[in-house]
Amino acid sequence: DERALAINNYVNYLKETCNGSEKLMRLKYISYLIRYMDITYKEKEKLLDLVKQYIYSNIEHEKNKLSKIIDVYINKEEDEKSKINFQNILYDKKRIESLKYSELYLCLYSIFPFM
Repeated sequence: DERALAINNYVNYLKETCNGSEKLMRLKYISYLIRYMDITYKEKEKLLDLVKQYIYSNIEHEKNKLSKIIDVYINKEEDEKSKINFQNILYDKKRIESLKYSELYLCLYSIFPFM
């Protein structure tokens, strides 16, 4: 699956270029997802700004307000997998490495592409 390989490559790139900063990796990965969302350029800029504020904020009530605004944009996304990844990385603070597809998945997909 080309998408799986692209995600794995991008995650590896982030690990190499973000000096271990989990916040920076989360921001860059989410900006990658935003780039492919079916929203206007202005909406993408606004969403990225909101995400950046959310990631770097330490104030819980501010994060709650931001998440309500961010969710409006996330819910516009039609691709469920992207939507779930976006929420997992932003809200659940899952590690970027958790998005990588396993070698087994990639191998099985090359044998059974209809999976």
